[in-house]
Order: sequence, then structure tokens, then C-alpha cells
Amino acid sequence: MKTWLLVAGACAGVLTFAACSSSDPSPAQPSDAGTVDAGGADVDIAPEADAGPDVVDQDPNVYPSKHQAIPQADNDGGPIIDHPKLVTVTFVGDPLRDQLRAFAHAIGSTPWWHETIGTYGVADATNGGDFELPDTVSHQTILDTDFAAFVNQQVAAGALPAPDAQTLYLFYIPATTIIDANGIQTCRDLDAYHSTMVVAVPTSVDGGASDAGSPVVEVAYAILPRCTTMISDMTIAASHEIGEAVTDPKANDPAINLVSNDAWIPVFFGGRYGEIGDLCNVLPLGDTYREGAYQVQRLWSNAAAMASKNPCQPATKPYFGAAVRTTPRTVGGKKKDGHIAVKRGESVDAVIDFFSEAPLSQDVTLKVGMIDIHGTFNSLPSGVKVTLSRTTVHNGNTLVMTITAAKNAAAAALPLAVRATLTPSDFNDWPVILSVL
Repeated sequence: MKTWLLVAGACAGVLTFAACSSSDPSPAQPSDAGTVDAGGADVDIAPEADAGPDVVDQDPNVYPSKHQAIPQADNDGGPIIDHPKLVTVTFVGDPLRDQLRAFAHAIGSTPWWHETIGTYGVADATNGGDFELPDTVSHQTILDTDFAAFVNQQVAAGALPAPDAQTLYLFYIPATTIIDANGIQTCRDLDAYHSTMVVAVPTSVDGGASDAGSPVVEVAYAILPRCTTMISDMTIAASHEIGEAVTDPKANDPAINLVSNDAWIPVFFGGRYGEIGDLCNVLPLGDTYREGAYQVQRLWSNAAAMASKNPCQPATKPYFGAAVRTTPRTVGGKKKDGHIAVKRGESVDAVIDFFSEAPLSQDVTLKVGMIDIHGTFNSLPSGVKVTLSRTTVHNGNTLVMTITAAKNAAAAALPLAVRATLTPSDFNDWPVILSVL
């Protein structure tokens, strides 16, 4: 799966390593939920929740209390790279060469790896080698397709190792080189991306010539341009792309990617791209982590989500949230969870269960807002009102969220979030998509 890592300025308000993913190099488009049939034909609007007998507090001393499950990144059945070999490729004159090599040698056996990538059945990464190419690419704009041809030339010449299905090439591109993928350019529109390319394996490597010529391998690679001179920015971008390339390498045969609950996909992705790096790009989930000598991105862990822990790991604080009960409904012809629908002129109720994985230092306050494309928590739009039956909660509390749409409210798909705040710096959002019909 091609993954586009946006430059910081394109997603102001989110972390500087904010990433965007795509199965093709075209700009992100709105999700299925972004276009709402005002007549209601596109969205199942059965009652959202039973606000009657189920609105009962649970035992506050049982951690975590029962709640709507944190979504699992879906396994679409495609291949993963389960024994990855990281091949570090730099160009002559790269001042960060030795640090980037050391990063690849170390990161694949760290606690960060084990708590994120390793939870998807991926073994520790091995060192596939360090290679330095002559800098024949500086001061050029190179098409992504032409870069694949360049790699084939380097493999044929023996300057790069012949790949197999477990190889992941990490290409650290010189600062003055632009890679262009159908008009989307590095360090202008994106900071990094991953994809696959077809590479011919020299027959001498394969063990002999064949009538069909050299065999070919579809190999994963990451493009890591020099949009910054800071090693921390490079290792954050590399950790993002490594995590996604290993767990979801092929666009035409997807593997680990959240599609069944697009409410949890950061808004600036338009609900489309849910690889394990993408899901952890925006605060409060998105954050960086210090793993030994290196700054890396936290990545989505299904195992952590299933255990009611922060799904973006590694995490150091007890996780908590105001879990909104939803049921899968048809949106854009697909069954998706995380959606609520309300007709204009009407109201719906949804039940919320507040939970924490461990005791907290104090009660938590709740409020409801809308997340914009910059990751900012904003007020609700005109014509939409949300009230909570209680706004101060602790583990085990249950409450009702009442959503009312005025008759003159605009039809829209709104990225809502119930924000649970323990302290100004310790808060978590539970996202839902509200379809106003």
C-alpha cells in the first residue's frame, strides 16, 4: 500500500510527522461517509441505542469496566513481511549515513518493535546490509516509476542486493532530490511513503539462466527524502513507514488496515487510510516515543486495543475513554461501525460507558466536539446540539448522549469525538461519525 507522509505544513496542528496513506498516488478523497444521502437511503438510521435499562453504572472497582470495544485494524488476508530484512540505502555524502545505518540495525529487536509490529506475527528484523550509492540523483526530479528502473539497474550491477519477499529497502534520498508520484512530490506534498516495485533478480543470483529470463520479485521499499536535517525526524518517518510496509506491503493485496470503523482514521485522511502508522498520527493518540537512542512513532496495536489499553503503543499512562455504543450500519454500501445517524428535526440517544484500565488520580470530565482536518477539537456546527446526561465520570459510569439536529441543519458527515480529560495534558477522544440526514 502506498503511504503518503504529508509535510508538516499540510496538516498544521497535528504532529510534525503526520502521515497520509493512499492505495494510489492521487490526493486523499472524502470517505464514503463524507457524502450523505439527505433522503437517508445511504445510511441505516435504525435507533442508535437503548437509553433505557442499559444505562446502569457498573462496579467502579472492576478495571476496565465493560465498554464498546476499541476497533481492531482489519486483516484483509494479504501477505505481511513476517521475517523482514532491512536494507539501508544512502547516497555518497549523506551526513546522517552512520546514524541511519545504526538505527536500522537496532530498531528491529527493541521493545518498541515487540509492542507494535511484533504483535502482528512479525519476527525481529534482521540486517539486510548497508549500501551507499554514488550520488547521481541530486538536483533532479525523478518519477517514482523511473526510480524503480534505477533500482533495477543498481541490482543488476551488483550495487544493491537482489531482493526476496522479505526484503524492505529503505532509501534515504538526498536533500536536493525530488521523487514525483503522479504529481505528488516529496518535501512539498509528502515527507515519505512506502510501496512495492518489481525487481529482476540476476540469474547468477537465482542459480542459473532460464528461458523466461531473470525471475522477478515484488519487493517492498520506503522512500525517505531529506525534508529535514534532524535525525529524529528521519527516524520517526522511517519507523512509520517500516511499520506499515511490514504489515501492509501490497496495495493490490491489502493486509493490516482499518476499514470497518473509519471513525478512528484521522480526519485529514478522509476516512480512507487506516494503516498502523496512520491511525496514530494525531494527538491525543499520536505521539512520538523514545526508544533507546532513537525517536520513533507510536503504532497501532490490535493486542493493546483488545486489552482496553492505549491502541497506540508503546504507552506509559493508564488509558481511559468514553466509549460510545454503536452498531455496524450500511454507509456507502458497506457495513461500518463507529457511525451514528440523525434526521434533521429529530433527536437520537447513544449510550456511553466510561472506562479506565487502572485507577485514576481523579474523576474525568467529558465534552463533545468536532475534530477538523488539522486535528483540532472544535465546537459543533450550527444546527447540531449534543447534551450529556453527566459530564464528570469515573470507571464504570454510564451516561446518555442526546444528539439533536435542527430542521435547518446542513446534511453532512461530521467527525465527532467525546473527549475525556483527566488533566490538560492527559486526555483521550472516542471518535464517531455523525451523519445528519
